[in-house]
Formats: sequence, structure tokens, C-alpha cells
Amino acid sequence: MFGSSEMTPHYLREYRALLKHLRRKYGDDGKAREKAVGVNYEEQGRKQAAMVLEYAPDGPFSLLDIGCGSGRASTALRDVRRLNYTGVDILPELLEYAQKKAARPDWRFIAIEDIALPVDDAWADTVLVMSVFTHLRTDEIKQYIDEIFRVTKPGATVICSYLDRTFPAHVEAFRPKPLQLLLRAIGRDVMLSFTSRDELSGFFEGAGFAIHDVKAVETTAQHVMIARKPKDAAPA
Repeated sequence: MFGSSEMTPHYLREYRALLKHLRRKYGDDGKAREKAVGVNYEEQGRKQAAMVLEYAPDGPFSLLDIGCGSGRASTALRDVRRLNYTGVDILPELLEYAQKKAARPDWRFIAIEDIALPVDDAWADTVLVMSVFTHLRTDEIKQYIDEIFRVTKPGATVICSYLDRTFPAHVEAFRPKPLQLLLRAIGRDVMLSFTSRDELSGFFEGAGFAIHDVKAVETTAQHVMIARKPKDAAPA
């Protein structure tokens, strides 16, 4: 789709370079793909799956997993028969691994490059957005949230993680900005973005969502915000 590096989104360039570096470092392609989505692959997958099931409606439901990567959540959810799952990510290599791990031929794993979600209007009952907003610019986060509003059913739930710039443990746990810029330039890292609870809440509310809950994790882990689309919401 993109003919030059200048036209390629920053997140796509950087994640391609990061995966290439991880493959050189770990050799084993499976391990490299798991490392590409962060640490503690299985543990984080179980935690994400638990949140999905906590907020999912009763009976059959549709989940859109944005930035599904190599399948942390989908692997942990693969035995949930009532789940209609679609995962999207920017790296086909990660999607291939996620699809293999899930072993669910009825599920969809779709590669995307732009901030545009390949599902119908009002399709999803639940949307999972883990470690995505943490790597995007403000305008990109807003664009994603508008797209999420379009693809969610009235009453749907959005579960997203973020790094709070007002939370000392989040800021202190990561590399100084000059070092981060260097590591991004050589393909060893991707852009790290901070927001705040008020800022992210404002983005969701501006799109038409209501904030249901915020789980402030008292460690270096990301915080989680739960937003709901009003049941009487008009189409996007």
C-alpha cells in the first residue's frame, strides 16, 4: 500500500524493524514473535482474557482485538466456544503465529496498515485495545477511538490500556527520551506514548462513549480504562 518509507506509518516501520531485530537475537521465530508483543506472553494473555470475559455480555458475543499481535489474548480465549473473534494487527508474521496458536478456523486474523478497522458498523460487543495507544500519537489515538465507536454495537464495552504521564511508576520505568529515540532509530524499540486519565477519558467522551471504570495498576504495568457505548447511541 505504501510506496516509500516516508509514506509508511511510524508504527509499521518501527515494528517491522523490531521484529527483525528479535529474530536475529532469539533465532527461534516463535520466541521472537512472542517477544514482539512484550514480556510475560502467557501471563498477560490470561489477564487480558479474564478482562474480556468479565465485561462480555451473556451468550454469544463478538470481540474485536486491536493490535492482537502474536496472540496473547486469542490463545488464552481459544476454548471459549461462544466467542466470535476478529484480531487485527500490522505485522502479518505475528498474525500467522496467533492464528496457529489459536487453532480456531472460524476466527479471523486480518493485517492492517492504516487506522481503519476492517469490520462492519455496529459489529463488536467488546473491543480489546492492549498496548496500542501506548505507541501512537494523540491524533492517531483519537482517530482509532472514532473508528471504534463506528464498529461497536450500542451497549458495547471497550477495554484499553495506557501509560499515565501523571503516574510516577509509569514514567520512571522507561528509558530517557534521548535513549528511546536512539533505540527507535536502530530498530531496537518503538515509540512510547503517555497520556493521562483525564486526557484519554476526554477522547472517549468526545467520540460518544461513557467511562465505566479505570483500573489503576500500582506497578510499572499499564493502566486499563473501560469505556461503554451508550445503549441509545446513534450510528457513527
